[in-house]
Amino acid sequence: MQQMEMCRFVEVYGFSASSGLPTAESNVPLSGPRDTGFSAALNENPSSQLRHLDTHATISSRLLPGGLPSLSDPKTCEQEIQKARTRRERSSVYNVYVVFEGSTTVEFNSNTATFQSSEFNVCLDGFSNSTVAAPFQNPIRDVLCALVLSHSRHSIEPIKRIGSVCFLIDSSNKPTYNFNPSVSAQISLASPTSVEIIDDTTKFLSMLPNYDKISGLIVNSLDGDASALQSFISAWTALEIFVNMTQPGRCSLRQKFVSIAKQLDPSKATSDEKEFARLKNWRDSYFHSSHLVGDFPTSSIHNLLMKYLSLRIHSETPRRNAG
Repeated sequence: MQQMEMCRFVEVYGFSASSGLPTAESNVPLSGPRDTGFSAALNENPSSQLRHLDTHATISSRLLPGGLPSLSDPKTCEQEIQKARTRRERSSVYNVYVVFEGSTTVEFNSNTATFQSSEFNVCLDGFSNSTVAAPFQNPIRDVLCALVLSHSRHSIEPIKRIGSVCFLIDSSNKPTYNFNPSVSAQISLASPTSVEIIDDTTKFLSMLPNYDKISGLIVNSLDGDASALQSFISAWTALEIFVNMTQPGRCSLRQKFVSIAKQLDPSKATSDEKEFARLKNWRDSYFHSSHLVGDFPTSSIHNLLMKYLSLRIHSETPRRNAG
């Protein structure tokens, strides 16, 4: 039987801030799209969202035939959820988390319900998790990229995703977790969070939709599961797109970068030109010669890209506000 139901989407990322959030609150909303169905926030202890992830992981480990009935006993179920929490905390403990939440209506096939307990229900292929998650992926990408940019003056670290979950909520607030094959990305950041950084994040968020290809590649290059080559290619491609987008024309990529550097940071233009030339030579040697050229200089590309993308956005913001 098909029926329309409200579905919630939760995705959580770790954020390795050294001193927590710079306010008395443990939750700082991040402004993003003016969509009532989507929200993003920095949170020191998103216990309810993490509880959903731990419960989802517990159910996942019991999906084989005969496994779910063991969760019928509330005491046993709680013990298993706490075990899932312990496993998660062993591999990833953060002072601050980035929490994304969304809601939408879905056409739910109630005949797919396979398990019910006092705490939750389980269904298999009741709806498509990937379809639910799809509208939120661009806003999530922009928020993560904005956080990376706002922290780039301190450090740039791989991004690691804690997990995501889709579930229905009934009138009694009991979740129904849906399971089907889905594809998801991975993301963690390591730098202190300050009021200035949060302000920068908000500013970047307002401008990043104009740089959607670049922000997507930045997030891909910081994916903790990507290979070194994949991260390098994504980072260099993002830098190349940024240079061509900022300085269109037929002159060489290096000449375009020099023009950008002289405009955005004249005092460092010469040294940054040398660094850009070094990175481009490395890239050319890797792809066009047979000898090894050392470790991938991905972090150096990140540093250069984050610096000039940040400067570019800061230089554009006053004009946008004035307009």
